[in-house]
Amino acid sequence: MSNLFAEFSPATKQDWLSKIEKELKGRPFEELQWKLKELGVIEPFYMKEDAPQAAPIKMPVDCKIGETTFVENAKTANAQLLEGLTNGVNAPGIVFQRNPQMKTWEALFNEVQADWISTNFYWENASWKDWNSILKEFQEYNESKGKALSDINGAIHFQPKKEDYPTLANDLKHWESTFPFFKFMTINGKPNWNGTENVVSELSTIIKKGIEVLDNLTDAGLDAKTIADNLQFSIYIGTSYFVEIAKLRALHLLWANVLKAYEVQVDRVQIDVAFAPKTQDENPNTNMIKATTMAMVAHVGGAVRLTVTPSHQNDFGRRIARNVHHLLTMESHFDKVNDPSAGSYYIETLTRKMVEQVWGSL
Repeated sequence: MSNLFAEFSPATKQDWLSKIEKELKGRPFEELQWKLKELGVIEPFYMKEDAPQAAPIKMPVDCKIGETTFVENAKTANAQLLEGLTNGVNAPGIVFQRNPQMKTWEALFNEVQADWISTNFYWENASWKDWNSILKEFQEYNESKGKALSDINGAIHFQPKKEDYPTLANDLKHWESTFPFFKFMTINGKPNWNGTENVVSELSTIIKKGIEVLDNLTDAGLDAKTIADNLQFSIYIGTSYFVEIAKLRALHLLWANVLKAYEVQVDRVQIDVAFAPKTQDENPNTNMIKATTMAMVAHVGGAVRLTVTPSHQNDFGRRIARNVHHLLTMESHFDKVNDPSAGSYYIETLTRKMVEQVWGSL
């Protein structure tokens, strides 16, 4: 086969700029530039010389399907949980209002196969003592059902505070051996989301939170590898497609560099993603459209789990939210490619800008 590129003269950046200037018909080129408060001037296009070749980022390929269930009444929550699981959810989020008792576990997980899914637990403002209690109950429940704990997958969304570190350092290896495929700490970056203009500050704060956990737990006697293996990040994304993809890619690179300083070889950075509430408006149809591109951001950026906000808070809305995932994987095969935006000069440049600015602020 002949080389098709040989039939065309290569175009330089100046050639493109000249063409753009002609098409603008006297309007200033600056109109095409995007000026962000923290990232500075973003050009309308970048070429190979602007984005030195970088190796693809090693990231999770399969983005799990999240859906939130609030446990006020265990039987009601169980019905919603089963409905989601039956229709494709494989990483449900279960939000507790208080410490569950064994009868709560029995009702909530009735007919739920905990060893087939990745279960994510939330309990706002709970201490490590509270989570330790929940983990014991979850262990007792699964053992009573004859489940192999090594088959249980998931995470607790718990960010330790100063008072948690001593007991957490003592307990973490025990729970790691009990539930080897669980994450027991989550760096919650959601409160730090403040739109496209402030993405550098957002990432900087998230990374600093992670470093704080590493420093405190290593000071308490725990090795950095155990800490890294049991930690994930939870963040919001917005509607700025390219910037949010670059933000996720930058988080992968930044955390890998932090762990390198601790002499820890990172396999993959675990990032749990949800939509920033400010991205949702009163028009459910608009929200459905935005959900598709925002979900693409999570998949392309290497999220390990995504919760799509339902456009309607009913069965229909939850079904459409799940179907966004199904379309991206079953039809578009987003789960087959590692780092699909690698080689995009535009996204590579944005990623590099973010990484350099955040790293310089640490």
